Amino acid sequence: MEASNQKYLVRLGGEVNTAAPAAWEPNEAKAPPALWQTRARAFLERAINYLWSTRGESMRQWLHDAKGLSDASIRDACLGLTSSDLFDQRRSWGLEPAFKEDVRERMQWLPAGLVIPLIISGAVHRLRIRRSEPVDGARYVITSGSDMRPMILGSIKHSVVIVESELDALLLNQEAGDLVGVVAMGSAQSKPDIKAHELLQAAGVILVALDADAAGAQASRQFWLTTYTGKAKRWPTIRGKDPAEAQLNGLDLRAWIQAGLC
Repeated sequence: MEASNQKYLVRLGGEVNTAAPAAWEPNEAKAPPALWQTRARAFLERAINYLWSTRGESMRQWLHDAKGLSDASIRDACLGLTSSDLFDQRRSWGLEPAFKEDVRERMQWLPAGLVIPLIISGAVHRLRIRRSEPVDGARYVITSGSDMRPMILGSIKHSVVIVESELDALLLNQEAGDLVGVVAMGSAQSKPDIKAHELLQAAGVILVALDADAAGAQASRQFWLTTYTGKAKRWPTIRGKDPAEAQLNGLDLRAWIQAGLC
């Protein structure tokens, strides 16, 4: 067998499995338990109040200067800020107990940092926290039990922009929400859930603006351009790897989107 023909072949027990990989099917997103949503709402409200206090001034300034977000966008997104790590019993969030390898019980961990929620019909479905001090290298932490569906901003119009970061999605919605719907995937490897997939199928143009790096380019080629053939095109930012960095370096994001729609 020619090596060039073995792209999807897997050798198992001395035999070659020539079956093609299963076709991708979108998953149905699952909302967190009601108790989780209640606890998340209470946590988020405290975080919002902290961000808009005098102690949150430096974070608000960072959101303005580094991420290009206005006060109105920050408020509309219900962004928050926490100053210290919080550890809760998983049971108190409606989650099943979980244990570490040394048999110690895992806690519900909410680290200090910028709180980026996913809110659907007024209910908190996800808490993503951008850590203030990622000592172990993990900048973002997603609270256990969170709903992992993409964030969809605005109505999905004829044209849609796909990005990785929720903060980038907020920025594009701020700058060009009247032109396009925006979908934040969370990472280059994430894929749409059923609802997002249906909305994307109905769109006419999909600008795939995953980060301008190797991971973003690979995901664009291997998934987005093949799954949404004829309507999706790779449209990375210039002057930066993502919309926020590109705008900081002088890119007019609205004009960049308009050029992609031509």
